[in-house]
Amino acid sequence: LSNIVYSQNNVNWNMCMDVASSAFSNLHPRVVLNGSDEPVVLWGNSSVNRVIISHMSSGSFTTPIWINTSNFPAFAASWAGPDLAAKGDTIYAVFKMTPETNNHTYITKSIDGGTSFNTPVVVDNIADSISRFPTVAIDQNGNPVVAYMKFNSSFMDSRWVVSKSYDGGQTFAADVKASGWSGGTICDCCPGSIIMYGNNCLVTYRDNLNNIRDTWTSISTNGGQSFSNGWNVDGNNWFLTSCPSMGPDAVIIGDTLFAVFASSASVSPKCYLSKSLISTQSLLSVSDLSVGLNGVSQQNFPRISSCILGN
Repeated sequence: LSNIVYSQNNVNWNMCMDVASSAFSNLHPRVVLNGSDEPVVLWGNSSVNRVIISHMSSGSFTTPIWINTSNFPAFAASWAGPDLAAKGDTIYAVFKMTPETNNHTYITKSIDGGTSFNTPVVVDNIADSISRFPTVAIDQNGNPVVAYMKFNSSFMDSRWVVSKSYDGGQTFAADVKASGWSGGTICDCCPGSIIMYGNNCLVTYRDNLNNIRDTWTSISTNGGQSFSNGWNVDGNNWFLTSCPSMGPDAVIIGDTLFAVFASSASVSPKCYLSKSLISTQSLLSVSDLSVGLNGVSQQNFPRISSCILGN
């Protein structure tokens, strides 16, 4: 028996602390907890095309390390970049090698809680196609499942696909399409997110249906081997003729998908939280997170996590 607690009343934050000096840059940071419940922080440096990681040890962060060498230059920006996922002390990090038009998406693995990482491995065996914006989750067997945007060789026919590993990230199966459920295409400069919960694999991304750029989620009930449906988790009907470079995030608690995203459907960018029932694949509600944030008119890049308290 476990209790799921939805509350913001008893959250206590400690003082901010530096993860690394500004000399290491600070683009697109991501954080997970390792097997010792220590935060492991990943970010990108576009000046040297490096993916950088530091983890907390004895109350302070370790000297940052590069997880890619100069032979594997990585794309990083403020709005997109590398991603990571953790299951105990096993951590997977994914990144796109630059230049994007003729290089691969790679994954690297740590089995010591983020202290060291192995040599990067190719994820996207896609011939002359192009990949962007990789994001990673870990299935119940400890294998990585990677979602990324895929284009043809002319940077057209954009869609989200998923490649699954069955051997701990050494090799990856052929990708399967995850997007396209609106009848349109996708917003081809917006990052997405992937999450695993049991056999459910969900990819959340910004859609493009005749320039309606709402956030959608697609679902696989067989661990990412194939995707059977998708639905709008946004409902703002944001009409925009250009790409906003805004990506969503999501978590699963029980049978509920919580998605966060930014939208300028109401003129100024606002962040939203939506709730969907996974069993019926239907949107339940959308909440404006800007309520009470007087004077905060520019909002973007929301992130969400969950804490499940057991007995």
